[in-house]
Amino acid sequence: MGRGTDRPFEWIGAPWMDGRKLAAWLNEQNISGLRCIPRTVTPNASKYANEACHGVQFAVTEMSALEPLQVGLTLAIGLCKLYPEAWKAAAADTLLVNAKMRDAIVAGASLKELQEIYAADLAAFRLRRASVLIY
Repeated sequence: MGRGTDRPFEWIGAPWMDGRKLAAWLNEQNISGLRCIPRTVTPNASKYANEACHGVQFAVTEMSALEPLQVGLTLAIGLCKLYPEAWKAAAADTLLVNAKMRDAIVAGASLKELQEIYAADLAAFRLRRASVLIY
């Protein structure tokens, strides 16, 4: 969670995370345009208000190379893999809005396998949106 801090959406953390471990794993994934830095923050509001939360700060190194969907899916894979007891897959449903994707993450799918799952839907979406793009 980044809410309740001075950097919402720029970092993620929770009392049960190990920021060094998560940052190392994410950096090993070589996410284009992104580096992750371990960080501990104590939010002043939201779910973990006044609790030390360990996690990662996201540092964008090359905006044009960054793919937010890749970041989110890689993060979900890492959280599921590193913290299977603490990370609640069902809580991700509001972000994923796709039970097939959630189930694949829980089953240990790779990023490439997840991309194959949504490839057809993404292609169809791009066709639909082409007619309404104005620039």
